[in-house]
This record gives sequence, C-alpha cells and structure tokens, in this order.
Amino acid sequence: MDILAELASIINTAESKIYIDTIRATFYKKAIIQKTYTKMKLLNSIARKYGKKWLKLDKQTAKAVKIERRFEFRDYEIVNIYALSDLPIFYATLKSSGNEPQKALFEVYGLRQYNKTPPPKELIAELLGVINKFHLLTFV
Repeated sequence: MDILAELASIINTAESKIYIDTIRATFYKKAIIQKTYTKMKLLNSIARKYGKKWLKLDKQTAKAVKIERRFEFRDYEIVNIYALSDLPIFYATLKSSGNEPQKALFEVYGLRQYNKTPPPKELIAELLGVINKFHLLTFV
C-alpha cells in the first residue's frame, strides 16, 4: 500500500491545492514486525537498498539543535538523532522512563519543495510501511 498516494487521494491535491509537507510518527524501536526483524533493522536495510546510511548527528550541530527545539514543547527528551544521509529524513531516540519500551520519533520533512528536489517517494513509502502508524501531517 502506498501511504502517500492514499493520502493524496483523500486530500485531492489537484482540486484543493493542499499538499503534504511533513510526516511525523513515533514508534517502538525494538518492536518486531517480521519473524526476526525489529523496525530498526528494517529501516537500516531499506536505507542500504537506496544506497543511503543513517548518520548519527552530533548534538551540537545546527541541524541537531534545530530538531531538538522542534520537540521541546512536547517534553520529549531526545537521546540521539540519526539523519538519512543528505535527505530531510531523520529519527530521534527518545528517553524512556522505567520499564517502558524505548520509543523513537520519525520525521520526513520538505515533501513540498520549491527550490530543491524532495526525497524519493518510493523510499518514504517503504520507510512508512515499516513504521506503520503515524500521527501528524503538516500541510502547505
């Protein structure tokens, strides 16, 4: 199922002139979705398939600081941030409390670009297929 195409058909972008710019989701990092694969292992294999790599960002870089500020108001405590090579796609590991399973926050932004090429829709669809549930769409 192509999640992006389904959303576009619901919104009917041709008539409404409303476009999706950002998709955000939280997920459990160690959730098993296939017999022996966690979501993180599948996200890594999809990145390799497209010749990309998840790169850990130094928390002092401008990009990491910008990402952390974006989530301050939600009281998320970000432990690590990983960006998918040079694309506007990242996930951040969140601090868990007690025995709660560790969550991660996934975000794809810049889907509606005016001066740059947006990230490949096939890659985004595969990544969202692994995450399976998302909770926020930002429109332009």
